[in-house]
Amino acid sequence: MEEDRIKHGKKPLKKKVRLNRLSKLGKLLYIFRKEKIDRSFADSKELHGLRYCRLQGLKNASEQALLTAACQNIKKIATHLARLEKVCGNSLG
Repeated sequence: MEEDRIKHGKKPLKKKVRLNRLSKLGKLLYIFRKEKIDRSFADSKELHGLRYCRLQGLKNASEQALLTAACQNIKKIATHLARLEKVCGNSLG
């Protein structure tokens, strides 16, 4: 019974998501998001050594990918803080 309630609750949401995705704005956002993700993977390969796994095994490859993603996120945060400091003119540290 609980499962039926969950299934019925998802139908209107799925319809709303599908309509949003098919709208003009939804298509533009999807393309922008895909390009951004593609750039991120390209940076991972070229700048952060993710082209080849250094260690064998799924666990080790996963750890390398997670560390690479963490490195990229730290880099993005540092860039954002540097821009914010330039705009605001005060030091955050």
